[in-house]
Amino acid sequence: MKFLKNSTINRFSNLEIDYLKIVPSYYCSINCKYCYNRLLKQNSKDNPKALLNSLDEFINNQKTSFIAEIIGGEPLEENTLNTSKSLLNRLSRSHLCKKRILSTAVKDIRLLDSLIDYLDFVYLSMDIFNSTNNKKKLSLTKLLQLTNFINCNNVELSLTVILDGCEDEEDIKNFIFSLIHIGVKNICFGYVKFQHLNTTTLLNYYRLFYFLFFLKYSLTDKIFIGGNILETLDLAVQNITRKRICHCGETSVVLQPDGNVTPSLCQNYYSDNSYSLTEFSKSKMYRWNFLESNRCFNCSLWPFCRGGCMGASIHLYKNYLSPDIEFCSIISKVWEKIEIDMGIIKDYIRM
Repeated sequence: MKFLKNSTINRFSNLEIDYLKIVPSYYCSINCKYCYNRLLKQNSKDNPKALLNSLDEFINNQKTSFIAEIIGGEPLEENTLNTSKSLLNRLSRSHLCKKRILSTAVKDIRLLDSLIDYLDFVYLSMDIFNSTNNKKKLSLTKLLQLTNFINCNNVELSLTVILDGCEDEEDIKNFIFSLIHIGVKNICFGYVKFQHLNTTTLLNYYRLFYFLFFLKYSLTDKIFIGGNILETLDLAVQNITRKRICHCGETSVVLQPDGNVTPSLCQNYYSDNSYSLTEFSKSKMYRWNFLESNRCFNCSLWPFCRGGCMGASIHLYKNYLSPDIEFCSIISKVWEKIEIDMGIIKDYIRM
């Protein structure tokens, strides 16, 4: 399906945007194997002036409060840092911007110190183990320094970890208990997205996310353990219906490095810049109705997952009407195990 290009910001008048993602650049020198930035940056051109102009126009047209997140790429790369600072400076002057978030993998306190006054929240991406796949391993000493620095500046911190499927339960448990010891309050676990996963990796994810689901509730008074997989399973256990697949193109949009406005990060998977804010939202609703009436008709998890990410379906299966199969596979297999052990789980969850 082809989406028509739209680069004019006045289309925001028809949307209620409460979350703005801003990408100063897709460049990142870390180059993790599991990262999809290599796909995003191939059709991206940096234009800081156009990006800043688009942000100014967005702020001038915005009528309600919003959250802004600076993402990448790596916003603190040498060639991107000044743009990130300028974006945060503009956001700090807007009375409607209620929270400014930085997503980064940089562990240099000096770089963070240069813009910490503009921040309310930091998502710090890191890996649990050293390997050729994982390049963002932090020592506990370094993580403690970062945690203390961020907390002392009255900024909230959350860690994000992408599991590559090679971890084991004991390693994850020890890692989380170490975080509790040094004062980390939030961590989100994800999986390798936008890539086809082999059977072995999927089997490992079933095991790891089932373990994390139990750990989440056994440690609820000590640390928040989240992520999309765990959130979806939590909704299912508590029977809370998901109101939308995601916020992309509905209450959230992206300012791209060239100043263009797109419904989601997935815009840059395509060289023809073919997304439209209006068409994207319509396509999400059509996909919802199609899946609900067809492939997902008899799925007990449909009210909680809604077919997963449309962008992943387009990228992996070239079909926006497909569910996000890897996501569906993980939550369905973990859910099968949860249903078997529901009696035990109720002892962990305050229903």
